[in-house]
Amino acid sequence: PIGVFTDGDLRRCLDNDADIRKAIVDDYMTREYHSIFVESLAVKAVNVMGEEDVSVLPVVNRAGILEGAIGMKNLISAGVV
Repeated sequence: PIGVFTDGDLRRCLDNDADIRKAIVDDYMTREYHSIFVESLAVKAVNVMGEEDVSVLPVVNRAGILEGAIGMKNLISAGVV
């Protein structure tokens, strides 16, 4: 993965008065982001989210390939938090 595009990135795009009908995601996405390995424990995701103040993490395998995403809402629904 080369980056992620979050709701925060969208807000920054709009704050810069970008025309979102013409804006290119590559120009606004976050290139340095936090992720978690697919075999990590759910509590690790909670800890990373708390430490980094994010609510969703990309889930990657050891090759760095995106497998999915996990969000705080998922963790709450599962009773982890």
